[in-house]
Amino acid sequence: MIHRVGSLVLLSFLPVAAAGRVSIPLDGEWEIADSVAAEPPPASFGRKVPVPGLANLARPAFPDIDLFDSRENIMNRIRQGKLPKNFTVPANQGIPKHERNYLWYRRSFDAPARRAHALLEIKKAQFDVAVWLNGAAVGEHLGCFTAGWFDLTAAVKWGAANELLVRVGAHPAVLPVSVMSGTDNEKLKWTPGIYDRVAAHFMDNPVIESVQVAPRIGDGSILIETTLRNYGPAAAAALAH
Repeated sequence: MIHRVGSLVLLSFLPVAAAGRVSIPLDGEWEIADSVAAEPPPASFGRKVPVPGLANLARPAFPDIDLFDSRENIMNRIRQGKLPKNFTVPANQGIPKHERNYLWYRRSFDAPARRAHALLEIKKAQFDVAVWLNGAAVGEHLGCFTAGWFDLTAAVKWGAANELLVRVGAHPAVLPVSVMSGTDNEKLKWTPGIYDRVAAHFMDNPVIESVQVAPRIGDGSILIETTLRNYGPAAAAALAH
């Protein structure tokens, strides 16, 4: 329902019979460790890092964590005569200047009582994101500038503590060449990490996947577009704004 008070628009949402989603923010201090291989995860975690934040904020610090020669930077230095013309340009995203390929983030959270569906939202992280919950792989997201959504339903322990493990690439070279990681001939630091908010969502079907509110300047109104997704069997549901 839309109410207009002068130039102020107020939205009131009608109550629904089912309980709303439960969202648990997972921002704050996480454990972090590094590795060369993509698996298995490290046996121990000796550092802490804030989320949102980047891996150069870890304490104790990772040596040379963001030093990376991108393919574009190498080609630019060849053109400038700073590297010989026969210098081998890497076929992938570039050359890391430290001996690590992955960073592992770890923390735990308490899940609510059983619901129909559970999703993990990582708004943004780089480079490449893979997620495990309670030791079970739940998905991967290659995008460096878009949100990753991961289905936790099959792995979550309802009403109990859960261990969440998130692996991110330590540099762009872990990405396929087709994945955009940002290009800049002059960029010298490529800092990995989870640099936006993280949350776990627990809900019943159908799930509200997105809500967009678009202004219509001409008549002073708004258009609300809602995307629903049903992860369960076919069902009817009423949606009220």
